[in-house]
Amino acid sequence: MANITFPPGVTATGLPGDKILEVSVSTKTATGISGDIGTIIELGDPLVDISFDAPIRVLIPNKAGGIPFFINAAGITVQILTECPADDLAAVTALIIPGPPNECFIYVGNDLVIWTNHFTGFGAASGSGGGSGSGGGSSGGGGGDETPPELKSVSVFGARTIQEDGTLGFGGVLKQDIELTNSMPTVLVQKGTDVSIRILIYENSGKQGIKHITMYTNTAGPQSSVYNSDTFLRYDSGKITLKDPNDIFSNGNISFVERGGDVEAVFEFTAERTLPLSDIIIRVWDNSRNMKEAKFVDAIQIIEESEQTIEFGGKIIDLQTDEPLIDPEPGLVFVPETTRQSEVETVHEMDSEPLMSLDILSGWAGYSEKSVSDSEFLSQVGIGGDEIPSWFKNKVAKWVIDGTVTQQELVNAMKFFENTGLLT
Repeated sequence: MANITFPPGVTATGLPGDKILEVSVSTKTATGISGDIGTIIELGDPLVDISFDAPIRVLIPNKAGGIPFFINAAGITVQILTECPADDLAAVTALIIPGPPNECFIYVGNDLVIWTNHFTGFGAASGSGGGSGSGGGSSGGGGGDETPPELKSVSVFGARTIQEDGTLGFGGVLKQDIELTNSMPTVLVQKGTDVSIRILIYENSGKQGIKHITMYTNTAGPQSSVYNSDTFLRYDSGKITLKDPNDIFSNGNISFVERGGDVEAVFEFTAERTLPLSDIIIRVWDNSRNMKEAKFVDAIQIIEESEQTIEFGGKIIDLQTDEPLIDPEPGLVFVPETTRQSEVETVHEMDSEPLMSLDILSGWAGYSEKSVSDSEFLSQVGIGGDEIPSWFKNKVAKWVIDGTVTQQELVNAMKFFENTGLLT
């Protein structure tokens, strides 16, 4: 039914005369909460609100993704809207003692955990439990829509990547066929670099259907989870939050771009401090609280600008190599099969502030009869150099033309090449 944990030394107010707290199935009726209500757990006397001077942990099995609520002694149903910062006594004490808020919730595996400073009737609507599948871990929400968003691919721009065998790459699509736990090439970021990590999502109600998405990091190892991460970049109902007590990142931003029937969530940040090899965890839910989660193991590392080599997987990797860098995974090329000249101008409008003319861009990318050399192209954006590595140009030029990356991201990549000596 429910597992209840009391912290040591907790004091209660409003206990019944026999000082026995009963846990029972409530006869109360939830109002104003959509979805399948299921069983409501009554904690204590249904006609009395019991309060505590420390948070109590209430675990409701198999209700991850459900809409949590409580019904007070007066019979009023209140949806719990505050998400706990962690499933941890110290963290929730700072949040709900003395209150408000007086309760918060968090999903732990397949279960719903509510931390509260009062006892009453608690429940969750339409919680179907977590699970794994081709699009990561998922759970159902409330309302008529019970289909969670689908995570389709993850890509990066503005940083190098390292495969398990030590081969260096530069950006692109790093992972498709996303599951609950994933391996992918490590994103290797040097301090001072602007980076974007992009998550391609299918949400059946489109861009407006995405209510919440968070990228967690600075967590690693067997116990890695959102609850052990102290660093995240979050979008929630239009509000963007960067929680970063170690000042690893700055200029955090999240934007959304429609890609046909999909939506791309773009996480942008500047690397300010080093970060040891860490996982990235993505958690997203829609307006009906259908949730999807995916972990990418050993996904990111931030190093000093001056580092020339790095130890990775027991190997010493030369970061100054100018040898051609291969695709992170064979066959993963995130470009359309064809790009017609008639499409170029339409797609190019995605850049709100173009840095160069369409003629220059098309000529350099090979989509115009008038050819533009690498040196001419670089001079347009104030970067010195005569030749851009062909392996990069052949791939990324198409991405800029079809709108997969912006002109500003392309310029950031050129500056990275300039700083690392890859422009000749």
